[in-house]
Amino acid sequence: MVIPEGKCKTLKFDDWTKVTKVITDPLTGWTKEVEALLLHVIEEDGEPTSKVFSVVSGRLAATLWPYLESGEFKRRVFRICRSGRGFLTEYSVEVL
Repeated sequence: MVIPEGKCKTLKFDDWTKVTKVITDPLTGWTKEVEALLLHVIEEDGEPTSKVFSVVSGRLAATLWPYLESGEFKRRVFRICRSGRGFLTEYSVEVL
């Protein structure tokens, strides 16, 4: 799932894993390996779902990491907002 630019999503997760992904730089066309967090989304904006939210942003991953590592993420809902695009993409997180 993707959070559209300029939008927010309220998400609840029940599982996660860390993987290595190959991504393509949209400007150069070059590929590179990056570590990503894959989070299983069970609720999106208050509605039940089953989707995967892939996090390659280092800042977003660092923000979520303490909740993932402790297991607290299963008891929390996260409001994640996206602004900008490409290399200028930033995320803000509110833990509800």
